[in-house]
Amino acid sequence: MTNLAPTQRLHSKDTNFWSHRVGVMFETEFDPESPFSINVQSTQLGRMIISEMRTSTFHFARSARKMRSDMLDHVMIRLDATPQGHRLNVVDFGQTLEDFEEISPRNVSLIMPREVMSEAVRDPGRLHGVLVPDAGVQLLSGFLDMLPTYAPTLRLDQSTGVATTLTDLIAATLCEAPSSRDRGREAIAIATRQRAQDYIRRTITDPALGPAKIAHHCGVSRSTLYRLFEPLGGVSHYVQETRLHHTYRLLCNREERRRIGDIADEAGFSSDAHFSRAFRRKFGMSPRDVRAAVHEQDDLPPAYRIDTRSQPFGAWLHAL
Repeated sequence: MTNLAPTQRLHSKDTNFWSHRVGVMFETEFDPESPFSINVQSTQLGRMIISEMRTSTFHFARSARKMRSDMLDHVMIRLDATPQGHRLNVVDFGQTLEDFEEISPRNVSLIMPREVMSEAVRDPGRLHGVLVPDAGVQLLSGFLDMLPTYAPTLRLDQSTGVATTLTDLIAATLCEAPSSRDRGREAIAIATRQRAQDYIRRTITDPALGPAKIAHHCGVSRSTLYRLFEPLGGVSHYVQETRLHHTYRLLCNREERRRIGDIADEAGFSSDAHFSRAFRRKFGMSPRDVRAAVHEQDDLPPAYRIDTRSQPFGAWLHAL
């Protein structure tokens, strides 16, 4: 049987279920007097997820507290269908959306890790906001609008090719797209923090990784570094969360054969017990349980390391 791109289809009339299962990137507000119903179809394309949502009204935001709790370092390109036509947004999960916005009844979103978006657009955080319409934006909008119709029937090899095409299309259409906001100093601060985050990810197995080394690499003082990371719970918190995500990805890789203790030691955890407690708090499963679940999935190739059809959306994102 042909392996198809991993797809989730969810329908719910329960706002609590929705918020816990799928709406993990945002805080949400619902009208208690109005009936609620939502349908979401999500398909993995390489290291991207394309989702189509049809929903009754709710409002969403993303606060600094939410950023600290989920530690997502992803970028979303969201297409909203409005009475005035299509509107294209970029949402940088490393920045806040302080004001609750109303969701579009039909929207299509493409979510990817920052490093993937950065292959197409230098400093993707500068695009955070509603994009000014032009020919390139409209071209990308049209492709995203069409994609959910075909994504669930793509073979795995086709889905990887489509992801490459999307990266190229984003590079061609958004590389010079202006942001709708002039953020001045805020933009510089965000760019500096993102440079620090990239350095942390690249050197996460360095046992000497700490605030002093990160500040030196970024050319800022330690007090400036601490201030930049306040929205993410502090530098040390961010480093530990990154270490946890590093071990999670390794444990989800079927070709990784090292002992769990050796993986934890490489990631800089002081003891197996400390690692196991922190891992379970973060992901709701023990490291051993994650590895066992992955190796039971004989129908999925290593590139699709986790059974996305039964995982909460947040775990799916972190596994990209």
